[in-house]
Amino acid sequence: SSYSSGIMSMVCLSLSTRLAIHDTKLLLLRFAHQRSFHGETGGGARESNMNLVPYLMQVAIYQMNKERCVASEKANIMTLIARPESYWNSEASHCWDTTGP
Repeated sequence: SSYSSGIMSMVCLSLSTRLAIHDTKLLLLRFAHQRSFHGETGGGARESNMNLVPYLMQVAIYQMNKERCVASEKANIMTLIARPESYWNSEASHCWDTTGP
């Protein structure tokens, strides 16, 4: 579609469900931990960066439908949600890793 083609030409990456979900995860983590948005987005207020969430979720849902992987991604998300809070708050948390949960 022209929507995904436009995004791919702007960011020079092919879109995938994993990439869209990962970007959303990092944005929400950065907001929750009150970290600066300067490194990834070049700045901007926290609230303006949070305005990206609905668009990132739209891209993720579009890609899931396109890749026909809705059921498997839903299972992955439910597994992550079921993890205890200590998993996310620990010093050894891998939530910031590129290949992390």
